[in-house]
Amino acid sequence: MEDGRQSPTKNGNIPLKPPARRRLGSGIAIAVCLLMALGPVIFLGLPQEIARWYVAAAMEHDLLDELDAAEADLDKAIEWLPENGDLYVRRAEIRLQQKDFPGAMDDCQVALQKNGQDFRPALLRRMLVHQRQWHHEEAIADSDLLVEASKDAFERAESLNARAYARALGNVQVTEGLEDIQAAFDALGTEDNAAFLDTRGYLYYLNGDFDNAVRDMERAVQMAEDERSSFVMGREELQKQVDERVLDRQARLFKENLAVLYQHRGLVYESLDRPEEAEADFERADKYGYSPEDGVW
Repeated sequence: MEDGRQSPTKNGNIPLKPPARRRLGSGIAIAVCLLMALGPVIFLGLPQEIARWYVAAAMEHDLLDELDAAEADLDKAIEWLPENGDLYVRRAEIRLQQKDFPGAMDDCQVALQKNGQDFRPALLRRMLVHQRQWHHEEAIADSDLLVEASKDAFERAESLNARAYARALGNVQVTEGLEDIQAAFDALGTEDNAAFLDTRGYLYYLNGDFDNAVRDMERAVQMAEDERSSFVMGREELQKQVDERVLDRQARLFKENLAVLYQHRGLVYESLDRPEEAEADFERADKYGYSPEDGVW
């Protein structure tokens, strides 16, 4: 019909379907209403999503040992979420691997400003930065803060072990270190922990108690070797669920842990005038990557 009205159908009824122009107008109106209602939510959620994407990319690059790329990804994540202290801790970890100690320290300081002075992940990384620079007094001071910030028995045990080991690395306050590690065992409720046994064994060694030192170190090495063997035997099954690169990283951590234990046991054997066993342990330590310069100590 020329007047613009719709023609009736064969049975005389007007079609119910509205004109296209009208449908388009209605769609725009609905979209505008939704945008007005949801716009603030989308806007507020966008930075978190973009930052999460950059963190995921950084983790990928880290697994590939592409540390410069990982740091660049975290730079972008921080640009989107500058108030998130966890992101600074992640970047501090990357910078620590790069031996960028001033950069890692700056990130730890900012993380503590953002998340509070008792933010354990930042305190732990800052302690490690001090240790890598042989600033043992400062590392022990940070371990004091870690102990104070502990919220449960497990955190207290981990923090006491960290302080005991900080004292061992600096070869200072050895008696206090032995008290710390015993308190850590008490908080943990068991002595079945290779890392804690290594700490106590090393402190015994520094204190000249080689008999107790070798007892702890031999037990620590055996436990760590058993854990590594279980991982190796179960790796094929784990590959069905876990990224191969993650498993490679875990395998490397097992070796680095054993490197430290073998180095320490070698020192004890050496002190007990067991040179052949000491030399064998030092060779294993080198093979597995013992390196104080790289934080494997």
